[in-house]
Amino acid sequence: MYRRTALLLAVLATCTIFGCGRRLTPEQSREVLMGVRQARQRATLEGKVAISIRVRDKLVKAEADIKRAPGIVHLQYESGRFANWKIIEQNGMVWRVGPDGKPQTWEYGVEPGGGGLPMRPNLKVIRTGGGRVAGRQVDSYKVEAPDGGRARVEIAVDRETHYPLRLSRYDARGQLVSESIYESVNYSATAPKPLPVPKVATERRHDGGMRRSVGEQDLVKILGGPLLKPGYVPEGFQLRGMFRHDTPRRTLAEMRYSDGLRSLSIVQVKRPSAEERRKWQQGQTGGQWEQRRQQWQEGQEKRQEGQRNGGFWQRFSGRQQGERAAGRGQGMWRSGLRGHVVRERRGDRMVIVTGDLEPPQLQKVMDSIPFPAGSKPTLRF
Repeated sequence: MYRRTALLLAVLATCTIFGCGRRLTPEQSREVLMGVRQARQRATLEGKVAISIRVRDKLVKAEADIKRAPGIVHLQYESGRFANWKIIEQNGMVWRVGPDGKPQTWEYGVEPGGGGLPMRPNLKVIRTGGGRVAGRQVDSYKVEAPDGGRARVEIAVDRETHYPLRLSRYDARGQLVSESIYESVNYSATAPKPLPVPKVATERRHDGGMRRSVGEQDLVKILGGPLLKPGYVPEGFQLRGMFRHDTPRRTLAEMRYSDGLRSLSIVQVKRPSAEERRKWQQGQTGGQWEQRRQQWQEGQEKRQEGQRNGGFWQRFSGRQQGERAAGRGQGMWRSGLRGHVVRERRGDRMVIVTGDLEPPQLQKVMDSIPFPAGSKPTLRF
């Protein structure tokens, strides 16, 4: 009894001193997150980092050596699928170098999940304690959405430098999606030297696939009519951009929303005519069709190599698990890394709603999307 009481008192004393479970004020939250962001931008260091990525419900792990300086990151995998591969990021350009020393195209950045931190002012930042990572004293924080869902980012911040020595991301189901943990770090290391930028280098992307940022009028032209915009999005979500995605058969239009931690995408595509479907089925893929097919083929290898980053196309490549709503019949399934997907027909369009939200919320967004002018609701499938 005495030991149990002493242990309880010790825990209470520790939490009192270090602020376990204490939610920060908005000003304190901004200060912590901004300090972490600035430390990542300004740090010069080298170290060893353990990386975990969830791919199709399985955690894939690897170890890597990392060297950083302002505007430069060199990452070399020492184990795992990409052992002996190097990823170079330099002033916004990124490429990879194979074991043979030849540079290759790479679009996904150096760190898992893009490596960025949420910065929306309405996010909940909770101090969860202290500890040590890579031999350094750290302060640990949990960043949550305003509604307290299970999606979150957990960080362990070097108490002296404010650099994040552990960064873990969890999806709406509470599953670990990606994680990087430093096993050792040296802030006195010499900065990596800038390298000649090869022709194959590309501008760093935070998402996979053949995606381009465009304006609303571009999407209107692609769809042949106005965008079908939702009348409802969850509290805290705001429109972050509009994009086009080119596939072999057609072009998809995407509106992307975020609350700073979770993503929500509304994708629309004009359904092909009977003649277009017939041509495709018969393999009459000349001209524009052949050009798109070649573009798709070229991008396929990149997407396969970049699966660890949980890009756009992975949200549609997950294995269907038969989660269909009784009596409604709309397509709904868990995707590989990015939560659920709901899709329904809206007149001459297919509309897809996907994101780090649970099905009832996605369905509520879908139900708020109007039908095109002149069309009526049909049987959902």
